[in-house]
Amino acid sequence: MNEESRLHPRQPIELPVVLIATSYLATRVSDAKSLDISEGGISLFTRQSLTDGQQVSVEFAQPHISQLIHLRAVVKHRQEDRYGMQFLSTTPEQAHYIRLMVGQA
Repeated sequence: MNEESRLHPRQPIELPVVLIATSYLATRVSDAKSLDISEGGISLFTRQSLTDGQQVSVEFAQPHISQLIHLRAVVKHRQEDRYGMQFLSTTPEQAHYIRLMVGQA
């Protein structure tokens, strides 16, 4: 997807992310790294194998703030170990923290 067709602007940012995924009744927690983020989703690198349409949880902290952000997301696409995920819902407070991260607040 090109940047002009995106609803929310993306901001390149590298942050440690905790990825929680459940498949076949097994839950797996793994480390990931964000590559960019927007109010609508996140792109991240992980060695954990995920499938398009899979729902996951992601947790990360905004730089310089100890507030942990926990969001549900769905895998939209994959390119090797890079995944594009769309947030399923955000609270107004979470959306505010993300806007701060992308310089839109």
